[in-house]
Formats: sequence, structure tokens, C-alpha cells
Amino acid sequence: MRTYFTQKKALIEGFTKVASDTLHIAPEAFVVVLKENNPDNIGSGGKMLSRIFAERGE
Repeated sequence: MRTYFTQKKALIEGFTKVASDTLHIAPEAFVVVLKENNPDNIGSGGKMLSRIFAERGE
């Protein structure tokens, strides 16, 4: 199983490669920011995301 760190590393590398290959721009020109939000701070359809997850059993 991949660790959280290695998953993020792979994601950043993958985003950068796809963007670079697609736009024909050097990988060094890209900055990738992974912003993690607390589910209590996100809402959808008038409900907190944490509540939606709880209702789904996640």
C-alpha cells in the first residue's frame, strides 16, 4: 500500500507531466498546490460535507 506522502508525490508528478505534455511547456513552469479542506468547512446542497459522508456511512 502506498503511503499518503507517496500518493501525493505521484499526484503532483502526474499533474505536472500531463500539463507539460499537453501544453508543451517545461515542467518547471508549473506549480501544483494540493489544498485539503476539512469536510466541516465544505457544503453542498445546504449540508456540511461531513454530514453527507456520515449519512452515506463513509
